[in-house]
Amino acid sequence: MRSFGQPTNFAALTPPNHRGSICGSLFLGGERWRVGHRSMPIGPRMRLLRTAAVAMFLVCLSGAGRAQDASGQSTIGAWTVAADPRLGRGCFANRIYENGIDFRIGLNRLANRGYIAVGSPTWSSLVRGQAYPLRLVFGSAPPRDSRATAIYMDGVMTLWIRFVDPDLFVEFVAAPTLQIWSHKQLLAELTLRGSREAFLEVVRCQAG
Repeated sequence: MRSFGQPTNFAALTPPNHRGSICGSLFLGGERWRVGHRSMPIGPRMRLLRTAAVAMFLVCLSGAGRAQDASGQSTIGAWTVAADPRLGRGCFANRIYENGIDFRIGLNRLANRGYIAVGSPTWSSLVRGQAYPLRLVFGSAPPRDSRATAIYMDGVMTLWIRFVDPDLFVEFVAAPTLQIWSHKQLLAELTLRGSREAFLEVVRCQAG
């Protein structure tokens, strides 16, 4: 697992306006789970995710989860789960693939936002601080268009994506693969095998 190197400017990645927070976009109750602008019936396969989202939601509201520090890592199959003190002790799941791509998804508690960080030693053409259009495709879910900021993560050029829609966590858990596109070019196709177990460990980590 790569840690953030000194060149990373977290202040630039943490907007001062928290109105669009991942905690504020959750509404839970009744027989349906409304996430962002979507509404889904809660069936047996969704109940575990709903419980996990409730736990994450409560931790966000409390602002005082006893998350482990960056040295207290857990290994869940191919995934590593830990907390980053530079992101308000927000927990994350990280996986490094055989082709060198480093994928990380977690919670930035300084801004109550989720984030994805994906880097590769072959992406040396990226310009630090520049924004790039990305399209994320989780399995058969509708594509998600976003913008990523290029940063250095432990000396490796990395694309950093902020998000506030908790649906993205649901898609991460449910999808077998993730495709990352930019300008109609496929940058990476990653297996997400074991993502459900990794996400539940993230919730346990965040709840302390």
